[in-house]
Amino acid sequence: MGNPVSPAVEVPNRRGRILVALLTLGSAIALRAWIFTSPLGRVDGDEAVVGLMAMAFRHGHTTSMFWGQNYGGTIEPALSGIAFLVTGRSTWGLKLVPVGLAGVAAFMLWRVARRVLDERAALFAGVMALVYPPFFLWWSTKARGFYWASLVLILVALLFSLRLVENFTRRDAAIFGLIVGVCWWTSPQSIFFLVPLGAWLVVRTRHHWRSWWPALPAALLGAAPWWWWNAHHGWKSLVLRGSIVQSTYFSRLHVLFTQTLPEMLAFRAPYTHAWRLGVVGIAMYAAVLVAFIAFTVVVVRMGGARRARWEPLLVIMVGFPLVYAIPSATWYTGEPRYLLLLVPVVVILLCAHLTTVRRQLFALGIVLILAVSTLSMIGGAHTGSANREAHPSAVTRLIAALHARHIRTAYANYWTAYPVTFESGRSILITPSGKVRDRSIERAVERAPKSTFVVGRDSDAERRLRAEIGRLRVGYTRAAVGRFAIYALARRLTTDQLRSTHHHR
Repeated sequence: MGNPVSPAVEVPNRRGRILVALLTLGSAIALRAWIFTSPLGRVDGDEAVVGLMAMAFRHGHTTSMFWGQNYGGTIEPALSGIAFLVTGRSTWGLKLVPVGLAGVAAFMLWRVARRVLDERAALFAGVMALVYPPFFLWWSTKARGFYWASLVLILVALLFSLRLVENFTRRDAAIFGLIVGVCWWTSPQSIFFLVPLGAWLVVRTRHHWRSWWPALPAALLGAAPWWWWNAHHGWKSLVLRGSIVQSTYFSRLHVLFTQTLPEMLAFRAPYTHAWRLGVVGIAMYAAVLVAFIAFTVVVVRMGGARRARWEPLLVIMVGFPLVYAIPSATWYTGEPRYLLLLVPVVVILLCAHLTTVRRQLFALGIVLILAVSTLSMIGGAHTGSANREAHPSAVTRLIAALHARHIRTAYANYWTAYPVTFESGRSILITPSGKVRDRSIERAVERAPKSTFVVGRDSDAERRLRAEIGRLRVGYTRAAVGRFAIYALARRLTTDQLRSTHHHR
């Protein structure tokens, strides 16, 4: 576990490592405070859906699957509903859950790291997970529905798998099975992590195979919400949706290693895909891959306890990409969202030799530079773009303008509709003209005697809308509110009647 250190040297070093950990924790808090008070902290369409689900949970209207899709458990929306009981419906209350779960994940990562690393590096790995990778620092402030709950769950599963290999008990086998079941319900992405972990665990506990039986009923119990929902919805979760982009297994592996993974490690910028430092960034990324391969070879040639402690993490690192590339949906490279579950293993590996205060301070300095630059890149990536997912528009003025005109229902694009509905406390109901999450809102909008459309001011969507209502000879009034334009029509007109505005943004 490292060279012996005399007590006289260890005491100041321990104090120094605690100070570094506190400095890292303070940096994590400060960076999130910066995010919350900047445009990066605005609620986007996906977050607003989680907020609306939390509002429904708060009033007793529960569901076991994420609105509008056949996968994704509802642990996070339920927790947000509980948070709203304390904070009221608010942006802060909504974002409190992913931030809190990120903190729990960091704690669980530390618990796992203690079984693998020197205690000096394990503590630093735990707090480092709060600031690195920088993309997920920002992601931890976004209520995405089930990502952070999945991360906590797979870390619990990893911790219990290590316990089972050290000292197998039927109780731990049952707990492991229960967690696996909850993981499956919460997000099918968990299989990227659990399949290689499970394969390793089966091999390492093969002499206890007769005692594994409690894991099966426990797993079925953990996945009970998934079974219940599917029994009442024609087993839709078993129907895999085809990707909108044609890709092959090997092309997805190629994209993973050339775009998504370097974006996660902060060698490439999310959304723009630009390499940091150009050729130098490419060379540094290649060096990291070579170092990992060399480390794996060294570990494989080790014996005894040293290999045993690294073995599960390396199996996950090798197996994760092989499983990751199976679903066609992982072609997406705009952001490394699908690699969140790989973060704990990456952080532990990167912190393996950060055992001194000097090394930890040096690593923290680099990470903070990467964090600030990445957040700046994310903030500017969509400025002036039609896609507001990463840089949504403020809707406070829009809500006030709609209230002033006594408009209670409207159509808009996805990234405007649900934020307005959530931030107005459902006093204004806006449904997307494309992807619909809540059919009750859509029905309420369709029943309105007169239709209203909200579009981006001077955008292609506005030009298309104006052309269509002109073609249909429908009277309207137009009001410009910041980056938005409100079209209040003289009669009811649904999106089905507008040929070219089904997908306006």
